[in-house]
Amino acid sequence: MDPLTAFSLFCNIVTTVDAAIKTAKQLKELYDAPRGLTGHMERVRRSAAQLGQLVNKLDSERRKVSSESHQRGLFADIASDCKDMAGRIEEIIRECRVDDRGPRIWAVSKALFRHGETKSELDRLLSEMQSKMKTLHLSITAASEAELRTLKGQLCKHGLQQSEMMKILSSIGNDLSIEKDLLASLQGLSKAFQEAQVSMRHAAILKVLKPRAVYDREDSIRERHSETFDWIINPPDDRKSSEDSNPNGSTQSRGSHDAATSSVRTGDQIRDVGFVKWLTEGSGVFHIAGKPGSGKSTLMKFLVGEPAVRTYLEQWAASASKELIFSQFFFWKYGSVDQKTFRGLLRALLYDISVKDARVTKALFPRLWGDNETWFIPEASHITIRSRDIRDAFDKLRTDGYLRQTFRVCFFIDGLDELDEQEKNLKDLARDIKAWTEGPEGTTFMKLCVSSREEYPIMSTFPSTQRIRLQDLTKNDISTLVENTLGADEHFLALKTGNEYAARYLLDSIVKDAQGVFLWVVLLIKKIEIELSSNIASLESLENIIQTTPKELEGLIEDLLKSIENHYKHGAYFVLSMALRFTGCHLSKEGSLDDKEQAIHQNTFDNMLYNLEEYEYDEIKLPAYGIAKVLDEFPRESGAFNARPWQKWVTRQEYEAAADRAADKEIHAHPRI
Repeated sequence: MDPLTAFSLFCNIVTTVDAAIKTAKQLKELYDAPRGLTGHMERVRRSAAQLGQLVNKLDSERRKVSSESHQRGLFADIASDCKDMAGRIEEIIRECRVDDRGPRIWAVSKALFRHGETKSELDRLLSEMQSKMKTLHLSITAASEAELRTLKGQLCKHGLQQSEMMKILSSIGNDLSIEKDLLASLQGLSKAFQEAQVSMRHAAILKVLKPRAVYDREDSIRERHSETFDWIINPPDDRKSSEDSNPNGSTQSRGSHDAATSSVRTGDQIRDVGFVKWLTEGSGVFHIAGKPGSGKSTLMKFLVGEPAVRTYLEQWAASASKELIFSQFFFWKYGSVDQKTFRGLLRALLYDISVKDARVTKALFPRLWGDNETWFIPEASHITIRSRDIRDAFDKLRTDGYLRQTFRVCFFIDGLDELDEQEKNLKDLARDIKAWTEGPEGTTFMKLCVSSREEYPIMSTFPSTQRIRLQDLTKNDISTLVENTLGADEHFLALKTGNEYAARYLLDSIVKDAQGVFLWVVLLIKKIEIELSSNIASLESLENIIQTTPKELEGLIEDLLKSIENHYKHGAYFVLSMALRFTGCHLSKEGSLDDKEQAIHQNTFDNMLYNLEEYEYDEIKLPAYGIAKVLDEFPRESGAFNARPWQKWVTRQEYEAAADRAADKEIHAHPRI
């Protein structure tokens, strides 16, 4: 018998025995009253009939009890004894009734005689029944505590030992141990078992559904610079944007702007981008397109973490009296399979929305959830999730009646152009995403905000009416970044003194040359900061850096690599190759590290680590050029080294200590098995 059925049965029997004892006490009170049974005959009949029904119910419940354990066998015996005693009390009451047949005086006299004969037996039966009830309580308590321990063990196996459920169970266990209101404890335990079932099924499915490195890409993206991108969710002050000066000094209205729309100031113009209006009222796909390095991923990270975005979307869901399902995914071409494939996209979205609500998990994965009537819940290691399960679950998300009636769905997906798989191209991906928002009532149930480079297969699929080109809108943001970075540099402030116009021109030229590409600005500022730190910089030298820096991002990166001094190149390229390896990417050529086009080949790397399989410790020579920083920045358990159980690197402090002892710019790294 499973615990849920047992607790239900326990509750029924305890309730029945309690009712039987109360009824017997009522009959005893009538029995002992001055007028006796003869004076309360109608009440006696009703109580006796009720006791008879309780005896039959107790017998029925008793037969359901399994004797598979000692406690339950004892419990069944006690219930049987209570049933027999209640039955005997019913017989005594029946024997003491006044018989309506024959002379009245004779019938009353006979009843009074039996009353005197059975009084002591009735007292004894009632006392024994109460004693059995106490033993029954103890038996049920012991059985319940055993089931409670089993449940706690099951929760621990499913990784829920620190959950709120464990606190509830501990509280119920304390009530059982001090014999506090057994029936209430049983009812609480039954409810807790039902909730625990849900928690364990939920945890088991999440464990097998969870992708590798589910949030790594999002976490690796830098936070936005302060005060940038506010324009997309905060419309400008209408008083500032609704007036425009004419040659006579008067003002002319430019038209009012809906408070539920977003705008951006570009020079003296206000351009409505409509993002907030899309969040609160819109449908379909909102597309954020942009050049490489224009800040698309940074913007997407800002949006998915911005409370105002969630608030607007909840308003959208609430307008249809529904709850919000919200999730995000960040494609990464150089990441794991789950980070760069369509299947990985579906899996990550399903996992994220399932984590937040067990109701959604149950609706999406009915096969994995299993039979609600079955107590046995397999551990995650016994559950297999297949590609078909993921496809079916996502189809169910779009079509399931319960989900459509209860929720509205919004997904944010970054980097569509970083899809990397054979089975699906960018056009297929864009079409699939667009199709999710279509179909019967699709436009009101699910919508998506996506970002990508300006790739034709994507641009031609999504409507241009719900698209922004990011590099056209970030001039003020880049200006803010430049002002706040260089404007806070003490060396630049010193150069600026007495040369405000030239300094202003220099900052403006950076913003102009950036052409909306944040990464280009960041890299250029790094070059300028290096020059400023030399203490021999001038505004002219800074201007020369700006003029000679390639205006395209690829050219700037190439220029940075070429600027590395020859005697540092070997170490710099090694560090770069290690960084690539730790992100799962490496070049295919085997050869010299003195050429930036070549990195450690798989065979070379394997040879370096060969002895690790035979010895607990081995020594590998690594250049000290920032290696501790590199290994600190990148994941230490990478899919790039899944061919063998991978060792963990020593700590950054250990690297630095070893570097201090190094004589020739080499350190000895001791991998730990």
